[in-house]
Amino acid sequence: MNVALSLAAVAAGVALTLMGERLERPWLEWLGKPLASGAFVVLALLGWPVVATPWSYAILTALLLSAVGDVCLIAKGKGPGFLAGLVAFLLGHVAYVVAFVTQPLVLERALITAVLLAPAALWIARALVRRADARMAVAVSAYVAVISVMVTLAFAVPRGPVLPFAAVLFFVSDLFVARQRFVERAFVNRAVGLPIYYAAQVLFALNVA
Repeated sequence: MNVALSLAAVAAGVALTLMGERLERPWLEWLGKPLASGAFVVLALLGWPVVATPWSYAILTALLLSAVGDVCLIAKGKGPGFLAGLVAFLLGHVAYVVAFVTQPLVLERALITAVLLAPAALWIARALVRRADARMAVAVSAYVAVISVMVTLAFAVPRGPVLPFAAVLFFVSDLFVARQRFVERAFVNRAVGLPIYYAAQVLFALNVA
């Protein structure tokens, strides 16, 4: 499988998943999501460097954990599957953080990003915690904190604008997931959030080296 075919598989998987959501055909989602998520993992493996680095291993780990989270979140509701998916994505963000700290960070950028992002992150966390039960409240709070750190450090990595852009896309896509699970179930959450999420993961996968 080459890069173009992997990208096509991601796009096809996203299309199948959205079709399944729209038509209420769960089997299409069970086909589409693993296809799309497996394809971004393959995309990273295609770009795997001859000499692997801690950065490469951490990015690949983050992608694998995200793929696990994708499968867990196919199931509807806020039960064990959702919690497992949340934990998988939480660990995936931690893996991205580990990748970023292997680089020579520009701390001034991190500080500016943290100052700008913190008010929004706190507001989002409070809004979600009010809608979650006690078990979910802790997980949701931890998740918002970790993804905020991930975004902050992405801006500090001196690798150009792609990583910060991917991190912001990931953050925004998670807002649509949260809206779908805790605020209002609507197809627009998936129609907007899912393509944004997969775009973020593709960008990370293309920067595995």
